[in-house]
Amino acid sequence: MKRAIKFFCLMSGLVCLFFGNISAHEGRPVFIQVKALTDPNTSADENQQRYSLQWKIPPVFVTGTEPFISLVGNNCTSEPFRASHGLIGKIRYTCSNLTTHPNVKIEYPDINPALSSLLLFQDKEGNSQHVFSDPETLIINIPDSVSVYTLAKQYIFGGVNHILLGWDHLLFVLCLLILAGSLRRMLITITGFTLAHTLTLILTALNTISLPFLFVEALIALSIVVLAAETLKGKLNPAHRSLTWRYPVLVASLFGLLHGFGFASILGSLGLPQNMKMTALLFFNLGIELGQLAFITVLLVFVSIVRNIAIVRRQQDKFVHVTIYLAGLTASYWMVQRLISI
Repeated sequence: MKRAIKFFCLMSGLVCLFFGNISAHEGRPVFIQVKALTDPNTSADENQQRYSLQWKIPPVFVTGTEPFISLVGNNCTSEPFRASHGLIGKIRYTCSNLTTHPNVKIEYPDINPALSSLLLFQDKEGNSQHVFSDPETLIINIPDSVSVYTLAKQYIFGGVNHILLGWDHLLFVLCLLILAGSLRRMLITITGFTLAHTLTLILTALNTISLPFLFVEALIALSIVVLAAETLKGKLNPAHRSLTWRYPVLVASLFGLLHGFGFASILGSLGLPQNMKMTALLFFNLGIELGQLAFITVLLVFVSIVRNIAIVRRQQDKFVHVTIYLAGLTASYWMVQRLISI
């Protein structure tokens, strides 16, 4: 099994290198805010409601291919006021004869690069609702209220979506598996990583501690570089393996604290409903763990398939060495890219 894991890590490293020119941590959705405006000049008999629609789109689009976002409903018309600056925009609408809240429509002139969306709706009384939607949902309904079930589904999906699009986190997990080697050490190591990043995710989301986003992103890339270097050193010189090799759970836990800040930064961009803040936080973290478990499960299934392939048995050392080099090279690129952005 250990030999096949090394082979799989090589394939994953190649994928990470191929996608090195994109953000390794681009799990941000299209952020949309709809706010019901209070207009003292409009009487209740007129049955009119004014809304402010704002959006912020992740920087993954070529100019001219950004989605167009609008408010649709019975007799909803846009006002002359409009402010749009590339990926950020704002429009005001007046809607009449409404029986329910209007809907939000997302139109992509080209294609949707698998971006989910987060809608924040605020009524005239200041009550807010958060609605996660998958990339296939282009008409977003604003519900009158959000149940615990809906909240759970939305934030679990957000957590799963984020971890599976977080190439740096997945690459770090792959390196941990190489370092751990046996199944028992893998379980202990991944548990340490999970507990550590859960701790800092919760503390940061609750505003107990915080670190600058870009600084954290650079350090996450550095953690992969350090882990790759330690792994390669131990492979080339087994007689002088470091503390990292002997106790991988320690490095997994220490760097896990750092990765928790990264998860929290994404959750911060998604937002938390004030009336169910802790509930949403726990569901988001559950989504991260489910996504991580799914990734490892796919890995183990792949292992069971390729464990008897002859090339895996003959070239296992070459596979793992190339994998480590690719991991270090890819993470180094991300680190430099992020340091430049600070």
